[in-house]
Amino acid sequence: MDSTNYNSLHGPMRGIKYALCSLSAVGNELQVSSNFFPKSHLVYFVPLPSVGPRPSLVVCVRARVSLPLSGQVQTGCFTGTDSSPNGTSYCGANLTQVQIRRLQSEGISMRAAKAHNKATVDRLLTVVYILVTVGAMIGLVSAGLPSVLRACPRNATDLNQCIIDVVNELRPRLATGDFGENFTITSLEPIKIDRLKIERGENFKANFTNFRISGATHEKTGFIVKKLKTDIDNRQINATLLLPKLQVNSKYSLKMSILVLQINGDGDLQVNLTDTKVSLKLTFYTEMIDGEEYFRFNPINLRVKFGKARFYLKNLFNGDPTLEMIGNQAINENPDVLLDEVKGGIEENLAKLFTKIASEVVKDALFEEVFPWS
Repeated sequence: MDSTNYNSLHGPMRGIKYALCSLSAVGNELQVSSNFFPKSHLVYFVPLPSVGPRPSLVVCVRARVSLPLSGQVQTGCFTGTDSSPNGTSYCGANLTQVQIRRLQSEGISMRAAKAHNKATVDRLLTVVYILVTVGAMIGLVSAGLPSVLRACPRNATDLNQCIIDVVNELRPRLATGDFGENFTITSLEPIKIDRLKIERGENFKANFTNFRISGATHEKTGFIVKKLKTDIDNRQINATLLLPKLQVNSKYSLKMSILVLQINGDGDLQVNLTDTKVSLKLTFYTEMIDGEEYFRFNPINLRVKFGKARFYLKNLFNGDPTLEMIGNQAINENPDVLLDEVKGGIEENLAKLFTKIASEVVKDALFEEVFPWS
């Protein structure tokens, strides 16, 4: 049994992973087995065509598809020869009681085994593609990583810059949460915090609801990755982001003291933030599932450093125009008094949100898909 490496051979469907197969003729069927498949499903019987050339090369394929499985999953195969790459359909196999996961990412080298028997013609090529049906045809889902997310080789000399470039490429998709191919994540535009409540005794009580931060992904004034350092060995990524312009809108109720002024009110809040810095520490690990290493994020550590801030709180002092103006002026002359109080709550909520988004992006990805070898 010979093996051949086909680095450039890919099918029309994303996510096909190939493995070395053992082939043998059993009557009118070709027996295909490989340790690449789950142990209980090692053997596949491929019906041979009654007329025409028989295959000299068969490629084992394993698909990982997210499906609510019940009963039988049937696989169909497309085959072809060198002169007829599209081929005709003549093979099939049944799998039962197995959780098939999302299709793996395109570009993995194909390894196949040649098998010669009495009826084979020389060097005809059969490439097996997977179609998954449960009763009727079920649409194939995307790979572990969305196709728009370009993986960065772990041994690349410019790994950090590669990751920065990928993040920048994803900016519009992070805004909407739409990665295409029915792959969606939580959107970043706007950033939503349902409620922030802070109490520091009688001198500071604040409650913010429907808290929204806009502008993080803006094409011209959105986030800029200032620094990024990746340590694959220690499973860690450190990054610093600059957010040139953000706008915060919220409902508020507030009671606080600034110098000798006792400020209180409730209504609408708007804050314009300039040059906010966010420091991120991302640590990751792998989880073994069915013998494969899946990529996982630990909770992200996040710190915020505010730059300039301009507040406008409507309805301070029950809407008295003069007192409202004085109250806003006092807050804007001492913005850190209010910012320092809400900073911890904002950091906590942003850390949870960013962890959720990062985990959604890689939820079905293998470690080798996120950081492959070049």
